[in-house]
Amino acid sequence: MTQSTAEKRRIRRGPSVEEVAVVAGVGTATVDRVLNSRGNVSDATRTRVLDALDALRKADATKRTRIAFICEAGDSFNRSLTDAVKAVAWRRQELELTVFTASSFDVEIVPFAQQIEREAESADGVVIVAREHPAILRAARAVMRRGKPVICLATDLPRSCRNGFVGSNEHAAGAAAAGLMGDLIRSRNGRILFIACGEYHAAKDRERGFRTVLNSEFRHLNIEHRLDVKNDPELTYQVVKRFMTESGIPHGIYSVAGGNSAVGKVLQELGAQQHVVFIGHELNPNSRSLLTSGIMNYLITRDQEQQVMLSLTMIEAALNGRPYHDQDESQVRIVCRHTCS
Repeated sequence: MTQSTAEKRRIRRGPSVEEVAVVAGVGTATVDRVLNSRGNVSDATRTRVLDALDALRKADATKRTRIAFICEAGDSFNRSLTDAVKAVAWRRQELELTVFTASSFDVEIVPFAQQIEREAESADGVVIVAREHPAILRAARAVMRRGKPVICLATDLPRSCRNGFVGSNEHAAGAAAAGLMGDLIRSRNGRILFIACGEYHAAKDRERGFRTVLNSEFRHLNIEHRLDVKNDPELTYQVVKRFMTESGIPHGIYSVAGGNSAVGKVLQELGAQQHVVFIGHELNPNSRSLLTSGIMNYLITRDQEQQVMLSLTMIEAALNGRPYHDQDESQVRIVCRHTCS
């Protein structure tokens, strides 16, 4: 959604009254009088203030914009995002891009939220990938109050905690997974194992889309069990193997979480890789290997570099007071073993 005029003013770049006052050697009240063309200021003082403002604007124009990417996700996603930011940084050398990542399965949320604020101190804007948690929401709002744009990437936060969002239509992605699953499983009572990953907006949207299509178009399929693995590969291996050992092999597995390699390992150990329809998300070296070996049937993914570029464009628009809107319709790609190279 396009930002209001008031919000544009608040996050527009430029020297502050305090900065001008320091450089000119006058008080902030004097700077305010000069900038607003009020009286009681000598010509010499007015010239000094305007010269200071001009010098600060020139210095600001030559400074590289610093944008911090702060990500709390599974290890494979963190690596993919880091690689995408590095690739974009090579093309956008006028920007200074930094990346801070944390593994979602062992992160301490409060220190991570504090890290968001620390990273923002020296940045002009931040791009966040994180779950919906009160500490993270407070940190995002604190950054916005400093006049620095906050863009959510891949998974969203409430609008009061960010300036914009860049991502895919994850509800449609989940619906597509259900459509693929329903077309491939013809059993009259198809049993589905659903693998979730905590309080991420994108994961919730995928699940809603998946359930909606199953309930409306493929009533012969039933989500028999839901496992929340918190993007932890070791936990994924343990709980998936326990489920399959105790409850039998499902007809299908849909994972919106990390840890796809752990699921593949269980399927191989139980000799079930040819009998289970396995669909997941995010193309990376691990998931590509699962596809090429035939363990995973389909992967639903996105263009990570494109989304990084869109987030930078949105931050630059916010900093310069230009209109912008959420980019939440980025195209998703459905990948199989024949198209994953």
